Amino acid sequence: MKQKAFTLPEVLVVMSIIIIMTVAAVVSYRPGEKGLALQRERVRFFQNVRLVQSMLGHGWEGCKVDGKYLEGYQYGYGLWFYRGRYHIFADCDGSGHISPFFDKVVEKVSLDEDIEIIYGSNFSIVFVLPDPSVHFGTMLEEEEDTVSEEISFRIKETDKKITIQINKLGLIEEIL
Repeated sequence: MKQKAFTLPEVLVVMSIIIIMTVAAVVSYRPGEKGLALQRERVRFFQNVRLVQSMLGHGWEGCKVDGKYLEGYQYGYGLWFYRGRYHIFADCDGSGHISPFFDKVVEKVSLDEDIEIIYGSNFSIVFVLPDPSVHFGTMLEEEEDTVSEEISFRIKETDKKITIQINKLGLIEEIL
């Protein structure tokens, strides 16, 4: 009686196909994961901007000195872009820009290890009441002629990035 079985070449062909498919899946997994990390940072940035806007009008205890708020405190909050990262801060002195001596960092935002943030120079965006507006500026002064700022999130060592623009009216849009 003759037994039916696979021959050695048939087994080798099937094994090589399985190995090739496994390698292709593993190799394509990492770039997809990085792309997902880029999308997560984009969403988190938009969430942080909305968080800052929702905090307007609410005092932050960290701004009190001897139990009182500083004169000029307008309950403003902002995002401070500094040294390749950004922070959420309370504009305790009402200056419309980050003042390291008076303003307080509410949260330091850390980026995914595969993502870097790119912008022109260190600046802050401050949202203030009564009519929420945006102030762009450095630690020293507000930049009156600045109409908008661009922020890019990029996958390290690649050209794949997402660019976001914020204008003086607080409109935040993704640049395609």
